[in-house]
Amino acid sequence: MFKKDQQSSMTETALLDALKSARERIGQAEGERSKFEAAITAARKEERLLVKLLELRGIQSPDSGQKSGAVRKSLPGEKRSTGNMGRQLVDAVIEELTSSGRPVHISELMRMLRTRGIPVPGLGTQANLISYLRREPQLVRTSRGMYALSAWGLKTLQHLNDSSGNELDAQVTTTKEVKQNEH
Repeated sequence: MFKKDQQSSMTETALLDALKSARERIGQAEGERSKFEAAITAARKEERLLVKLLELRGIQSPDSGQKSGAVRKSLPGEKRSTGNMGRQLVDAVIEELTSSGRPVHISELMRMLRTRGIPVPGLGTQANLISYLRREPQLVRTSRGMYALSAWGLKTLQHLNDSSGNELDAQVTTTKEVKQNEH
C-alpha cells in the first residue's frame, strides 16, 4: 500500500512541476510576444514617418514600383485596409491595444483617435472605424463593441446573416479556429 501511495504522490508531484513549468514558459512567451508586437508597431510608425518625409522632399519611396506613400507591400492572401489614412488609423488602434494589453471598446478607440488627431475616413463615425477594423487580420472582435489583437488568441465574435443580410445569432470561435476556417 505504501508503494502505491508513494507512486501516486510522485506522479502528482511530477504533474504539478510540469504544470508550473508550462505556465512559466507561457508567461515568458507572452512577454516576448508583447515585445515583438511593440517593436513591429514602432517600426511601422517609423516607416510611415520616413515615407512621409520622403514625400515631402519629393522623393519616391523605393518600394519596387509602388506609388509613393505606400506603407508596405501586402503579403499574398493578406487583407489590408486601403490608403495611408486607413493604415495610420489601424496602426494607431494596434498601438493602443498593444499598450493597454486588453480588449478595448470601440468608443474608447474613437476617443483615443480624436486625442491623437487621427481622422476616421468617411463620416468619422464608429461604423466607419469598424469597417477598417473588420478588414484587419491583426484585430478581432471579442464581444459587442470590443476589439483585441488576434495574436492574443482570444475568442472572437462572428455574426451570421440570413439571405437578406439580417443579423442572426452570434457564433463564438477562437482566433485559431477562424484562421483554419478561412483556408
